[in-house]
Amino acid sequence: MRLQSILQKCRGIPNSELVTKFSDIWSDDHRGDSIASTLVICKSVSAQHHRTVYPHGYPTVTSLVRAKRVLDPRTDEVAFSRNLALHRLDLLLSPYGGALKPERINLESWASAAAVADEQVTNFQGDQEPRYHGGFSGRENNDPTEVARLIDEAGELLLYVDPQGKVAVHAGEWVEPDIHLKTADIKEVTFLSNRNPNSNVKSVRGLWTNPELNYTEDDAVIWGDPYVDENDPRSRTVDNECIQSHNHMRRKQKLKYIRATAPRVRIVCDYFASENLPFRRFIKITEPPHLVDANLELIGTPILDLNNFTHQFEAIVVPNSLYDFEPEEEGEKGDPPQRIGSSALPIVTSFTIAFEQQGQSLVAEASFSRNSEALTYELEYMKTSGGAAKYAQANDGEETIETESLTAGVEYRFRMRTRSVFGQNSSWSNPVVLQAST
Repeated sequence: MRLQSILQKCRGIPNSELVTKFSDIWSDDHRGDSIASTLVICKSVSAQHHRTVYPHGYPTVTSLVRAKRVLDPRTDEVAFSRNLALHRLDLLLSPYGGALKPERINLESWASAAAVADEQVTNFQGDQEPRYHGGFSGRENNDPTEVARLIDEAGELLLYVDPQGKVAVHAGEWVEPDIHLKTADIKEVTFLSNRNPNSNVKSVRGLWTNPELNYTEDDAVIWGDPYVDENDPRSRTVDNECIQSHNHMRRKQKLKYIRATAPRVRIVCDYFASENLPFRRFIKITEPPHLVDANLELIGTPILDLNNFTHQFEAIVVPNSLYDFEPEEEGEKGDPPQRIGSSALPIVTSFTIAFEQQGQSLVAEASFSRNSEALTYELEYMKTSGGAAKYAQANDGEETIETESLTAGVEYRFRMRTRSVFGQNSSWSNPVVLQAST
């Protein structure tokens, strides 16, 4: 198998090998302008050896591509980035996303969110890594709502419309509240302690994209009680392909746990005491006995009642240390399983050939010792003067293989090999050359 990768510029160059081999369908006009491509050439093999050469079928080629360039409002540059805030901004600007013009977006808030995403955190190994970096691969016809949800979740982003009617964003960081609702401002409050032992969340699992496993899905260390079954209603899972770091996933698991177990409130308050409520993520409230200088994180968009000039909203009670995370909290992840190669198949080190007259036919019988009942033993025999090789296999549990009728007085070459249940073959044994005779 051969690979040829081509990174084309504005005016591409046709692949000469394709033009030569497939001139009836591929010409010099097939340049692939501005398109990166990979040509995979797989050599054909006989049916006898196909499962040996291609045990899993013809190979599928995947590429890790730095594909989309995104706008960074901090520098006005358009370049590749793993910053999730910039990915979300690009989705808003793209025709397959929000299709918004830059003047419809509060770029200052997005610049702040990008700066938060670039902040360095310390992981379990003691190394520094960005707070909210990751990646996503998809097509232009992917559901933009689902793509947006994944990026928002991974980057801890909360979008809202600012007082000027522009799309702004709250970054994934703690902001000290500047709205403090007190008893005199509150018309109605419902407090739910969220302390039912039968339904309260006990563990949070995490599924993320591991670059060390060729960007395939991987499990994170469980947050909370590891003995709670994943199908138990007390278990939750953060499943996000945009996350490409174990530390990042563990931080998301902790946040999921805190929010799932947090007390909830439903509040109706005076409009004039909460005028800027729709533009905030966190507020403070004092309503004894349950809520004294308590921090709230809003859920959803507050509802404005113009008849009574009130705001109605739901929120959860969170600590001001919501985003704090120590490196030790990440936990140590086990090493990925090692792939066992086909070289582990044992070869047949020795066997004997005996000729036997059966009626009018002369046959050969190969005798050998089995190393495993899970292996298939195969004998190849052919005339040394040339011609097609023939094959025979041992029956299950037997240690002999019998050939078809041979020609007396003709010299034959015999050799053996083993095959696994996955179709992988061992190397051939040393050949045994004998003249067929009784």
